[in-house]
Amino acid sequence: MIGEIYCIFDENMPSASSDLSPTLPTMATEEQVREALGHVIDPELHTDIVDVGMVGDTKIKNGVVDVGIALTIASCPMRGQIETDVE
Repeated sequence: MIGEIYCIFDENMPSASSDLSPTLPTMATEEQVREALGHVIDPELHTDIVDVGMVGDTKIKNGVVDVGIALTIASCPMRGQIETDVE
């Protein structure tokens, strides 16, 4: 793992890309989080971040999802775009 993004977000917050986000029950499961992250495409690899193995630890506690994302390089120029898409 060369670079990481850790995103913490409340599953009940409206998403900027709500058309891609599945409707989550009161408590999301790790499977649902990974399914939603399957819609996040790495702009350079043109493949979703789940299939390329960029999604690391996923923790869900009290409605807050904490996801580790491994970047291809520490100074990834697309870091901001990937972070925004994950949120």
